[in-house]
Amino acid sequence: DFSEKAIAKAQKYANEAGLSNINYFTEDIFSFLKSKSSNSFDGVLFLEVIFFLPEYQLVLQEIKRV
Repeated sequence: DFSEKAIAKAQKYANEAGLSNINYFTEDIFSFLKSKSSNSFDGVLFLEVIFFLPEYQLVLQEIKRV
C-alpha cells in the first residue's frame, strides 16, 4: 500500500486477530515485486489496485513469477 496509515491499521487488525505470519509493505508494487526472487511468496493479496495501474499486465506477470 502507499498509505502508511492503511498499513498501520492492517497490522493492528492482524495483531488483534493473533496473526503473526503476515508482512505489510509501503512501496510501489512493481518495484517491490521486481526486487523479489522467483517463487518467493506463498501468496500475494492484491485488492483494488489493478484499476489504477497502466502497466497492470507487467504487474500480473511479476505476481505470477514470485
